[in-house]
Amino acid sequence: MSATRQLLENIIDFAGTYPPAQLAPEIAFAQYLDYIKNPDQQWLVGHLVWGADKLDLLAELLLRSESKLESTIGVTVVGRPSTNMGSWEESRVADAGSMNAFQDRVDQLAAIEGYEVRPPSFEEWEEYLDGLQGFAEADVFVELPGHEGFEDALSILAEAEWPMVKFRTGGTKVDAFPTSKQLANFLTQTVGLELPFKLTAGLHEPIAHHDAALGVPFHGFLNVAFAVGQILENDASPSEVARILDVTDAKRWSISPEVCLDQAGLKSETVDEVRSLFLSFGSCSVLEPLAGLDRLRA
Repeated sequence: MSATRQLLENIIDFAGTYPPAQLAPEIAFAQYLDYIKNPDQQWLVGHLVWGADKLDLLAELLLRSESKLESTIGVTVVGRPSTNMGSWEESRVADAGSMNAFQDRVDQLAAIEGYEVRPPSFEEWEEYLDGLQGFAEADVFVELPGHEGFEDALSILAEAEWPMVKFRTGGTKVDAFPTSKQLANFLTQTVGLELPFKLTAGLHEPIAHHDAALGVPFHGFLNVAFAVGQILENDASPSEVARILDVTDAKRWSISPEVCLDQAGLKSETVDEVRSLFLSFGSCSVLEPLAGLDRLRA
């Protein structure tokens, strides 16, 4: 296995029903099956991401496709949204009911292996976390409700040990994109706390670039992975990490046989450490990341 493949294997959680693609559930499910059956694509793909409120439809799709399934499908469930503590508790009860009913229906066809949910705010953080302990049989990812002011929340998550963290790196609006400084602060703190994390949205390309349509910089998943490696190997500071996140020149990057920036790579043991922390990123596209990697190989 090449070092690049080692760094990126199963790193994309396919979220085809979410923006910007926002595919119809039937199409997203069919695409996911195609990805995991294609030898040139399956290595990059991890879980299927699905909303808790649509698990009944996913169960139907799985049962209809039973003869086509070669192995158990790993599913990450996105919890219902909430706006306050009351709706948070109601949504968690509804999620638990949907998840239990789903697992009962599909039996061995699929397994819920992850659960992602976003508290309404940074207030009452410990109380929100207490309400998630019943989901801890899966990997629980608690999404930060903002790009700043998350230090106490990360400490609480790290102290609890069982939850993981999710950080939003993009979306359909400008304010959904963190600055390089904000993302660098998140990365240095999570790595320092040894807190596993996933990212979501805005990472369709391996290298950071400017998007003319939205008028904002998009982060690159290779920039992120390499930056995490530099924190682990060299105790890179937030400002040093931000500079790595800002590298947009494809000529400075290479990925054969390993990911290098300015001809400097990561140690093999560091690559494993990176992936023990940077677990995955959610994306509504798999072909775009693959095409971006192909361009870097050319």
